[in-house]
Amino acid sequence: MSLRMASFFDRNRFNDYSLFLLFLVLPLHRNFSTLAILVIALFSIINIANKKALPKNQIDWFLPLLFLYYLASTLLTGGPWSAIEKRLLLVVIPILFWLNPGFFKESLRSKIYWSYIIGILLAETICLIVAIQNSVSFLDGSLTFNAKVFPDAEYGFLTASVRDGNYFFGQEFSLFLHPIYFGIYIVVAQFLIFEILTASKGSYRKVLISLIYFAQFIFLFLLSSKAAIISSFFLTLYLFWTIKLPNSLRALVVIGVIIFSFFFANLNPKMKVFTDTFFAGLSINPNARFGHDLRILSWDASLDIIKNNWLYGVGEGNKDSVLLAKYNEKGYVVPAEEMFNSHNQYLDLFIGGGILGLGLYLFGIIRLVLNAFQYKKVNLPLLIFVMLFSFEALFENFLSRHAGVLLFAVFVTYLNGTKHVGNNA
Repeated sequence: MSLRMASFFDRNRFNDYSLFLLFLVLPLHRNFSTLAILVIALFSIINIANKKALPKNQIDWFLPLLFLYYLASTLLTGGPWSAIEKRLLLVVIPILFWLNPGFFKESLRSKIYWSYIIGILLAETICLIVAIQNSVSFLDGSLTFNAKVFPDAEYGFLTASVRDGNYFFGQEFSLFLHPIYFGIYIVVAQFLIFEILTASKGSYRKVLISLIYFAQFIFLFLLSSKAAIISSFFLTLYLFWTIKLPNSLRALVVIGVIIFSFFFANLNPKMKVFTDTFFAGLSINPNARFGHDLRILSWDASLDIIKNNWLYGVGEGNKDSVLLAKYNEKGYVVPAEEMFNSHNQYLDLFIGGGILGLGLYLFGIIRLVLNAFQYKKVNLPLLIFVMLFSFEALFENFLSRHAGVLLFAVFVTYLNGTKHVGNNA
């Protein structure tokens, strides 16, 4: 066997490839990430068997302790196994990285980033192709294009996205993840793209990477996740403010981003509805049927529950039934029919575990922020990810869905572990 072939079949390389595979398939269907995790676990077992020793590095306690909270609270209050199963990643991912300390090598950083970015681009491309296929048809021998889910509806292309559906918007467009989750996956990708951009050399390469960055706004527009759009614009303002440019040029860039965000918000139907009602004043409408009005109902009901259960909460296994009873009590029709959760990660933990459950989570988040500042050079990827996730958690229970738990577990474990090896992509 040649040296090149021997290098290709090296176990360490297979370990690295399995890690790249995991980051590549994160934005795709959960079956792909499960397969990647199983592959990493298999190679980890083989390595341990060959070395006959466990790694000497330590596992960070935050994610496993958070899992133990969910496990104990769910079991003690009769919750379903599915609630435990999707949170197993809070233990599995830290263990896999613990068994493979080589995953944190700085030499892998840019390849890991690119793997995730390519996965995002792949998911976006597939969604776009399927949307085109659903919208194009032959009628009387002629090629026609109609993206409306109900073709005979009288309203236009953009209006359809907030009515009966448009194949290029929201739930109909996002094939693999809920639009809110796909949105934050894309915003995380934007930061990683920027990290690669700042470390790149050559004007052609920088232009290409910049185009990839700004192309993500197109898909955020199509997904119409308000939280993701807002966090993306704030992230962009911050990132481009940090670029080493003359003050006058930096000011022009910032002004340009603000103007772009203004037109973006006014063109996107869901953002326009949100801004119009926000400035008109938010109110509780028990008969609300869609949009942020429903979130306000969920938040209002959640706060009512918390008032009477602020210390220990109602238990993870009782959250859904208690919220449903509160919706019915207050006459919130759609939240009761759809059995909505609290749509806020902080309220969700407060309902389930009271001040103790919420305190555990917040203590872990604060500790991650402190870890980012632990060394002379700030671990900016970790800090940015925690800030993005914390903001998005104001509008969604990310730790109640597999896609949210997966993103949180993988990036917290990886970025928190890289604090020892510098911060350059």
